[in-house]
Amino acid sequence: MNGYFLGIDAGTGSIRAAVFDSEGQLLGNSEAAYSTYYPKNGWAEQDTDEWLRALETAVPACLRDAGVSPSDIRSIVCDATTCTLVFLDEQDEPVRRPLLWMDVRAVEEARELDELRYGPYGVAQEPDGLRYGPGGEAQGNGPAASDGRAQSLFPAMDVYLPNFRADTMIPKCMWMKRHERTLWDRTRTIFEFEDWLNFMLTGEKTLSTSVAAFRWNYDAGLGGLPVGLYVKAGIGDVKEKIPARELSIGEPVGTVTKEAAARFGLSEGTPVFEGSCDCNAAMLGTGCVSEGSIVLVSGTSTAILGLSDVPFHTAGVNGTYPDCIFPGTGLAESGQTASGAILTWFRNTLLPTAWAEEAERRGMNVYDLITEKAAGAPIGCGGVLMLDYFQGNRAPYADSSARGSFVGLSIGTDAACIARAIYEGVAFGAAHCVRVMQESGMRIERVLACGGITSSPFWLQMHADVLGLPITTAEMSAHCPPLGDALIGAAACGVYTNVPEAAKDMVRAGTTYLPDPEAHKKYRFYMDRYLELWPALESTVHRLVEHENMNIQ
Repeated sequence: MNGYFLGIDAGTGSIRAAVFDSEGQLLGNSEAAYSTYYPKNGWAEQDTDEWLRALETAVPACLRDAGVSPSDIRSIVCDATTCTLVFLDEQDEPVRRPLLWMDVRAVEEARELDELRYGPYGVAQEPDGLRYGPGGEAQGNGPAASDGRAQSLFPAMDVYLPNFRADTMIPKCMWMKRHERTLWDRTRTIFEFEDWLNFMLTGEKTLSTSVAAFRWNYDAGLGGLPVGLYVKAGIGDVKEKIPARELSIGEPVGTVTKEAAARFGLSEGTPVFEGSCDCNAAMLGTGCVSEGSIVLVSGTSTAILGLSDVPFHTAGVNGTYPDCIFPGTGLAESGQTASGAILTWFRNTLLPTAWAEEAERRGMNVYDLITEKAAGAPIGCGGVLMLDYFQGNRAPYADSSARGSFVGLSIGTDAACIARAIYEGVAFGAAHCVRVMQESGMRIERVLACGGITSSPFWLQMHADVLGLPITTAEMSAHCPPLGDALIGAAACGVYTNVPEAAKDMVRAGTTYLPDPEAHKKYRFYMDRYLELWPALESTVHRLVEHENMNIQ
């Protein structure tokens, strides 16, 4: 008997646990929510106590739903949002709330990192003009980056072009050391949400090299953690706070402790294997395990991911992150910081009372009604465009100070046009990301999709029409992250030789959405206008954000 595989997916709003068999059949699942706190504009935090309660609820409920004994679980693999940093003191208690992945408070620190790598004028400013490696050693002059500027003095920084990202580990730690020095000095352990989950289960403090490659500038080919860069950034002492034990995907973390077994309804001694971040697990769960495919992991935000056999660093595409998923293979990343979150904003802020009443009267989910109303508006929304940078721009501009906007509003613009403009703006943003990935030389033969977007055929069809490419969902679209965890676990247990082999048996395709040529033709005009928006608005928006940030300090 091959047994069963438990995946624990810690997303932005909840923990979802799911049990699969060796053929990828979902046997049971459960979900438990937690809150996000927004103390200031651009800040986002969560609470480890709420995470614990969600874990205590979701895992036992999942096993009950699956009807399996905890002793029949052969592996546990976790995934989680990133970069979501956890800071623990000497007693392993949090010194502050974790900084959530979408937290972009460290904008100034990210700018400082760009000056560190380029100099204030966009060229290398070190006296000898050399690039420096993870230990501070000279690497020699590097070629120009694709945006025309000199490449980074620290090669590990080249995964973020053209600008360093404020939502990653280095600027967040710089911010904390600068603004919360007492808490920083009390901190003994810094690791990611996924590492924290493994710690809760096994008592082992480890560092996921997959997550570290994704958001910590980890590069095994350059010596691992870029300690020299940390020193230059003023956080050289972070190294002593990072777990020394580094693990790649599928390596054993440890086994479930007696305390964790009692707390989470598991069996003591169950093996726990290293996972990755939630979007990477979702990518595996769609069957995207080789070059030629990309996946849209779309829910609150959208991650666009694809594997590349050839490493590259180019402005507008994050990565390639070396060995992030499989040894010798790079991961390219693009995406949007806010996608589904903008629809939530519309529901919470602009939803007409009449729509809410109609949804209640018809017994409809309010989002289904929003979709229905938006579908009744014309392509182009009567000349209204939405720029989807509500929480900054992840790609292709890597600009944490970017903000969203609506353009073309008139007295005649109704709520349906605004709703459709949101759907279209998100689709245009995704298409912009994919276009830049293609221009970088990535081979894209098929697009896969999973996450919340798969519950909206209207939005998937719109994405296909705007992209001009077919989009195929995964049969387990709602459960791709824990399914990806199960693939890792099944391979780690030896049921399959590797993750791609496991994907052949455990992942199945769902629905394919073919692009409508006529709709694609109509969207091209509005897509071109969308691409003109940010260059026109950038300076004004930056001034506004800078002014507001000064007011809240």
